[in-house]
Amino acid sequence: MAVRIRQLTDLDVDPLTGAKNKHVMRYNSASGKFDLIPFDTALEVSASDRDISDPFVDQLQEEIEVAQVQNFTYDGGSF
Repeated sequence: MAVRIRQLTDLDVDPLTGAKNKHVMRYNSASGKFDLIPFDTALEVSASDRDISDPFVDQLQEEIEVAQVQNFTYDGGSF
């Protein structure tokens, strides 16, 4: 059983460097693996397949400058 994300066998994030900072993880059904995509891409894809509304995505992209956010803290919960 994987204890760390890097230990998952269905993970495609190599190389995992600072260049992947501010990316989000998604499951890519075409490759059958988890990968990382830029935050902006995640919003655009969600809007294009009607998961979230286009005006909401537009407003987020206008109001949130991800590069200016200094302290992201995430709680992934427990498994």
